[in-house]
Amino acid sequence: MKMKLTSMYVALAVCGALATGCASQDNAEQNKKKSGNSVTSEMTNSMPANTTAAAAAVTEPKHEELYPMIALADTQPEAQPEKVSTAINQAEIPEQSVFYFGFNKSEVTEEDVDVLKEHADYLRANPELVVQIEGHTDFHGPRAYNEQLSKKRAEAIARILLDDGVPQTQLAVNAQADNQPLECKGDTRHNRRVELIYKNSHLASNQ
Repeated sequence: MKMKLTSMYVALAVCGALATGCASQDNAEQNKKKSGNSVTSEMTNSMPANTTAAAAAVTEPKHEELYPMIALADTQPEAQPEKVSTAINQAEIPEQSVFYFGFNKSEVTEEDVDVLKEHADYLRANPELVVQIEGHTDFHGPRAYNEQLSKKRAEAIARILLDDGVPQTQLAVNAQADNQPLECKGDTRHNRRVELIYKNSHLASNQ
């Protein structure tokens, strides 16, 4: 009987010791976790304010790094188009710019050929210019015939300029027939004509 009681006391003592050890181990682990959190909090609080700001500046990219093309566009002024002068010096153009023809004729007189050579010199010296060669007729004859006749007169003038070295790109031939008469009654010889109209090539290309 005494041996049984002694064995029971020993077993109870062992169980109590084990329970006390486990509780002590749990408390130690909890204290360790609390201690670690406290150290981390203290380290964070002890860091200088400028160190925290510097770290944020390193981790966050600048606006120019994210959008380099936008930053570049903001700093460069927009290029302005170069202005091109379209003025023509009328004083340098040969005085005679209208050439008359006989009835139902498209031949150019020798006197007019000499004047046209002056126009050729002026055109070669001013390659930025274009001359419109406008052919006209009087109101006699069918409409279709007058169109062909006004074209022949304009082409006769253009041929003389081309033979004198004017590039074809500076010449524009138009057949007006009897659309723009200078005289409507009586003597209509002034309607049988060719007119030279100068324009700047930049201006003429936009029309």
